[in-house]
Amino acid sequence: MKKPVKIGGIIVGVIVVLIVLLCTIPITSPKLKDLALTKAKPILGREVNIERVRIVLLRGIRLDKVTVANKKGFAKEPIFSGKRIVVKYELLPLLHRELVIKKVILLEPKILLERNRKGVWNFSGIATTEGTEKVSPEGKPLASNGAGRWESEQVGEETGKLANWQTGEQPKLFTSYAYAATEEEKAKKRLALTISQIAIKKGEVSLEDRSKAALKSLKTGIDLTSSIEMKEGFASKGRISLNDLTAQMNPTTKKPLKISKLEIPYEFRNNLLTIESLKVLTCQGELKAEAKIDLKKTEYDLKAKIEKMNINDLLSSLTTMKDMVYGTLATDLEIEAKGRGKRLVKNAKGKGFVNLSKGRISGLPLQKKCLSFLSHVLPIPSLVEIPYNSLGGHFDLREAKITTEDFKLDSDLMKISAQGSYSLLGRLDFDITLKTTPKLIKSSNVPVQLKDEEGNALLPFELKGTIQDPKFQPKWEKMIKKAIEKTVEEELEKAVGKEEAEAAKEVIKGLGELFKKK
Repeated sequence: MKKPVKIGGIIVGVIVVLIVLLCTIPITSPKLKDLALTKAKPILGREVNIERVRIVLLRGIRLDKVTVANKKGFAKEPIFSGKRIVVKYELLPLLHRELVIKKVILLEPKILLERNRKGVWNFSGIATTEGTEKVSPEGKPLASNGAGRWESEQVGEETGKLANWQTGEQPKLFTSYAYAATEEEKAKKRLALTISQIAIKKGEVSLEDRSKAALKSLKTGIDLTSSIEMKEGFASKGRISLNDLTAQMNPTTKKPLKISKLEIPYEFRNNLLTIESLKVLTCQGELKAEAKIDLKKTEYDLKAKIEKMNINDLLSSLTTMKDMVYGTLATDLEIEAKGRGKRLVKNAKGKGFVNLSKGRISGLPLQKKCLSFLSHVLPIPSLVEIPYNSLGGHFDLREAKITTEDFKLDSDLMKISAQGSYSLLGRLDFDITLKTTPKLIKSSNVPVQLKDEEGNALLPFELKGTIQDPKFQPKWEKMIKKAIEKTVEEELEKAVGKEEAEAAKEVIKGLGELFKKK
């Protein structure tokens, strides 16, 4: 009796060892690769190549050197190529028709995105049945009868009869091929899929857009770690890291924008995208930002701060203002918005501060016309540019209008203060006061009506129109009033003396305040 038990134990032990070996030893049969290619090609609608497929039952699947061909009419380079794709899964849930993927790792993937002049992307058609035709095993076209079967007319074969009860036509002979009968049956047969984590290591993304969009091309390295929840809707949390990013904007005369590092820690849950501590290293400076975007309500909340960024590099990449504004940029702003398109602009509101330091303005249409206007009013020398020590101020954004009360330019040549607004539609409406310094013009050259207490020129004027077509208008009334007051003060001092004149000015000032209150 003991001998059969012993033999049985040995057999069980051998079976256990075999099962363990089957579950832990990699399987690399060529048939696995053929099966993977057979399943992948119809889904992707592209030619797919895989050098090797390895499966370890208790660990997962590994695909080596995967290539997905590009769409016809686009570049010869593949739309996707990767050194390795690793899929780690849980085995037991498969018994309950659940595919639980613990982790998907893409090692050194290269992704090429292209859009042609007609606006069609090279990834269009992937994972769709668009353009595919259902055929029978004999190669004949099939059509759905709406009852969960594909049917092909087979005249002369008594394989089945089906009358068209809607039109009253005579019955035709059909061969019937079953497919997933109903949505309910599809759901029963469908494998429930859960992916817990996706990672991209040492990836590369390239984009080419020929549709005359704002972004012409982009190339960047990418690393990604993302956890995913699919139990109660879709939720994800992770970090995207872009490095050595180069973007070329349209027109191509713009300088390429280079970003050495872009870190995006994010969380998406209940249609709310939250980005905390976004960090961008570009243009010799750093941008930090926080954002909340409610995709359901289309609400946006943004906070951003820029430290020591080269303004010329930034403007040369994003606008046509190359080599026009130099200096170091610093900003601190908060913006809230809701809606889309024009409604989004109208509803936007916020506040902030912007400052440029140690730079110059050269070649801006607004600057050129401003200097031309000043030269007709003041005896200033011909200037090509305006150097400055600081330029900026606080602002409020509301109802598509940016308003400021303390925007100032400080330089060794002049000092400018401005109060007013700039409409996002392009309209200017500012009250500006300019004060020259002795370095720009001598006080002896300044008309007496324009002199301040220090003898330098003081010019108040209005700025209207647009940035492209600004309109400058001196405030003659204010200047005349100032000149009259100055003349009266001088005559009063001559008549009664300096001390009595000062006392009289205080009395006049008090009377003025009294009349204002009334």
